[in-house]
Amino acid sequence: MKTFYFLITIILICSCKPIEIEDFSGDSDITVMSFNLRYDEPADEENQWENRKESCLTMLNEVKPTVFGIQEGLHNQVSYLDNNLQNYSYVGVGRDDGHSGGEYAAIFYDTTTVELLNNGDFWLSETPEYPSLGWDANNIRICTWGKFRDIDKDKEFYLFNTHFDHKGKTAQGESSKLIVQKIEEITESDLPVFITGDFNMLIGNSRLEPIRNNYFSAQRFAERSDDNKSYNAFGLGIISRNIDFIFYNRSKAVSYKTLVKNYGVSYISDHYPIITHFKFQ
Repeated sequence: MKTFYFLITIILICSCKPIEIEDFSGDSDITVMSFNLRYDEPADEENQWENRKESCLTMLNEVKPTVFGIQEGLHNQVSYLDNNLQNYSYVGVGRDDGHSGGEYAAIFYDTTTVELLNNGDFWLSETPEYPSLGWDANNIRICTWGKFRDIDKDKEFYLFNTHFDHKGKTAQGESSKLIVQKIEEITESDLPVFITGDFNMLIGNSRLEPIRNNYFSAQRFAERSDDNKSYNAFGLGIISRNIDFIFYNRSKAVSYKTLVKNYGVSYISDHYPIITHFKFQ
């Protein structure tokens, strides 16, 4: 009987939604978001994309991020956002073929506030130049990047968006190293860099160390922040975890927030979106 009550307690704890803190943008210049959409899977039943997509739009129209990186978006999901979000465009390709096949790690940007200067993609593998499976990864993984100029501040910055493998431990560690290496190759040393993604591991994991040693965690270093977990599993009794992160340098994180509101449905994804308001330095 004790075991039964213990299990019920665990399920209740896992099913309770966290409390969303008040939004605070302060004197920030840009808002960066990371959002794992959850791929379009009919087996999700009431949580399938068709039932969530309008609520995702509601959230994005309410928050109005300057730039945001998505994970797990299939071509039809990316196209839906592209066709229905006003004043946004995107960069990115499907990871399976470098065109429209497989999941995207696309970056959307507000064309009224930022200008796209350059962009590209590389794969998390030993051959990052073309679609390829890396190390012991279960899936092909990709990183999409963009160089932008803030029109109002005339300030340039980079955003790198990715989704690490959920099984391959070697792949996770090597992907962290590759991200840092590629950023050094691609970026100009004096410009701010933001990294968004679903990293499929906790912040303290040693495999994330290359990124953690070179960039700040927005949740940890923002002036105002929460301690909510980003992965919610649609509230199905699975213990929530914090595996989605925003990293940065050469900027000040004014506030960090996990978006846990319903937006018309119980869950807009099996991950909560995370946002950070930044001020350029």
